[in-house]
Amino acid sequence: MLDFTFLVSEFLKFKKDSKKAIYYKVVLIIVIISNIPALIYFFTYIPGKNLLKETEKISYNFTENDLVLIDQKVSGDSQQMIGAPMNFLFEKNAVYFFNPDDLKQIDTKKYDKIYLISPENNIEYYQKSFLGNRLVPFYNYSIQINTLTESSENFSFPKKEKSITTGIVFEIRK
Repeated sequence: MLDFTFLVSEFLKFKKDSKKAIYYKVVLIIVIISNIPALIYFFTYIPGKNLLKETEKISYNFTENDLVLIDQKVSGDSQQMIGAPMNFLFEKNAVYFFNPDDLKQIDTKKYDKIYLISPENNIEYYQKSFLGNRLVPFYNYSIQINTLTESSENFSFPKKEKSITTGIVFEIRK
């Protein structure tokens, strides 16, 4: 599809009554009109809606002296992560955690407690690691967010869906 800003910039180069200017006006109008359905479909939709509230709710369970290790799929979508808001907005020591062996590199003595937040589909991965016997379930969590999923139909918009991800917050014994 033609880029809207390109069309406008090209249009501004021509004299108002030239044939090229008329051509560009027609194409510009067609591009604008063809995007109206997408505007209507997505105008009020917010992917990740409620994620900040859900992050805040989870953050209440930790103190500023705790270390919170967060699996990348805690929200159910690796593009919508909770670590940065938990760290910067809610002032928790939150970091993304991909490899259990990385915990060996962290000085854990300066934290009162260490927690791991894992979605249900990754719990087994952590239990099979060296952390397995140190994981103590702290509480179950759930996060509900709006997501867009790929449509199986050709030439259609992504599907709007609500996604609920559940998992466990573990305390990692030192």
